[in-house]
Amino acid sequence: MIYLRPLMGSLHRRTIQALLFGLAISCPMAEAQTLTDPFGYMTFQFVAGKKGAMAIPMANYYKILSPITAAGVDYVEYGVDLPLDLLGTAGNACLDIRTGPGAGESLRVTGFSGRRVNFEGPARVPIDGGIEVGIRPNWTIGELIGSPPPPEIQQGTSAATADVIGLQNPATQTIREFFYMTGAGWREIGHEMEGDRSAIAIPYRSSLQFLRRGGTNIDIVLHGLVPMFYANTHWVRVWPGRNLLTTPFSPATKVSDLFITSSLISGGSAPRSDCFRIVYADATRSPILYHHQQNGWTSIGGGADVAGETPINLTEALDFQHVGPVGYVQFNTAFPQMAAARSAGVVEEVISVDPALSDFPARKLGWVSRPGTSYQVQIQPLGTTLWTDYGTPVVASGEVCQKVCRPEGMGIYRIVVR
Repeated sequence: MIYLRPLMGSLHRRTIQALLFGLAISCPMAEAQTLTDPFGYMTFQFVAGKKGAMAIPMANYYKILSPITAAGVDYVEYGVDLPLDLLGTAGNACLDIRTGPGAGESLRVTGFSGRRVNFEGPARVPIDGGIEVGIRPNWTIGELIGSPPPPEIQQGTSAATADVIGLQNPATQTIREFFYMTGAGWREIGHEMEGDRSAIAIPYRSSLQFLRRGGTNIDIVLHGLVPMFYANTHWVRVWPGRNLLTTPFSPATKVSDLFITSSLISGGSAPRSDCFRIVYADATRSPILYHHQQNGWTSIGGGADVAGETPINLTEALDFQHVGPVGYVQFNTAFPQMAAARSAGVVEEVISVDPALSDFPARKLGWVSRPGTSYQVQIQPLGTTLWTDYGTPVVASGEVCQKVCRPEGMGIYRIVVR
C-alpha cells in the first residue's frame, strides 16, 4: 500500500483506493494470518523528468496461510475450502512456501478449486503435507498506484503528456507501458482503445519502471506485509536475459551480504556471468557488478571501489542480467531476532496490523483489540536486529485500537500485548 506526497509539500491525506490487502478482520479467512509477520515501511522518490525504477518489497495480505494437508508436483491442498476471491482483483496470485526444506520459494498460482491450489511446478524442493503454505494475490497497478491515482501523478490525454509506468516481463523479454488517461482510466500504450488496465497484475518480485513527466519530485511511502519465512534465504526466479527485480526484505546493506553467491553463475567476465546494476533513488545506476569465478565481486567502470562493499537498500531495484536457463537467485533474508525467536519459542503475543482499521497517510496503525488490554508498538529500523518500543503503550478502550507511528527511513513494525 502506498501513498504520495510532494517532496517539499504537506502529507497527502487520502489513502490509495482499494489497498486493503483483500482481508478485513471480519473475514473468516483472517484467522489464518500468521500473527508474527510484521508490517514494513519505506520511502521512494520519483525524480522529475527521469526514468527510474520502483522496487516493491512489501507483499499483499495472505488470503490463506496454514499447514497444508496434501501436496503433489503442481498442487497443494488445505483442510478448509478456499475463499472465492483467492486470486484477488487481477486473478493472479502467488504461493509462498513458508516452512520445511523448501522454505523461501514463491511460485505462481495457476488456478484453484475447492481446497486445492494449483501452481507452476515443480517446486525446487518437493512440498510435503504439514508444511505451512500461504496464498496471496499479486498487486495490481490500480491497487498500488491508485485508480484514479492521487493528484501528484500526472495524467494526460496521451502518454506524451502523462507519467508512464513500465512493467517488464522477463519470460518474454518485453515491456508493457501504461499511463492514466484523463477521465478514462489506466491505458496501455499502443492499446489505448482496448480499455482500462488498472487490474493488470504486478508479478511478485518485479520492479516497476517509472517515467516522471511532472515538474516536481514525488515522495512515495510504501506499507505492506513482510512475510517472515522460516528460512534464512529467499529464492527469486530469473529468466535468461534482463530481469528487473525487487530484492526480498533483507537486513543486508551491501552487495556481498545480500547474495548467496553459489546461486549465481560466476564466469571470467561480465558477459559470461550473471551481472546487474543497481537503480538508485535518483534514477542513476551503479557500475555493472558481477561475481568473478576467481576474483570474487567485481565491477566494470567502478574505479577503485571494492565491488562487494557496494551499498544497497530496499528502495533500489536490480537491473539483473541472467546468462543461464530459467533458474533462481538466492538472497540472504536472515533476521537474527527471528531466528532466536524460532529456536526459543515465541512467547510474546503479537497482534496483526489491520489495513482496514489503519490510516496509513496519517501514519496511524489500527488493530482489533481487547478492552482494557495494553498494547505496545515496536519498530526495527533497517540495519538493526532488535525490536524497540515506539512511544508508550496504549490501553484499549474498545474493540478497535489505533496508534500514531511515524518512524523515519525504512524498517518494520509490529504490535505486542503488554
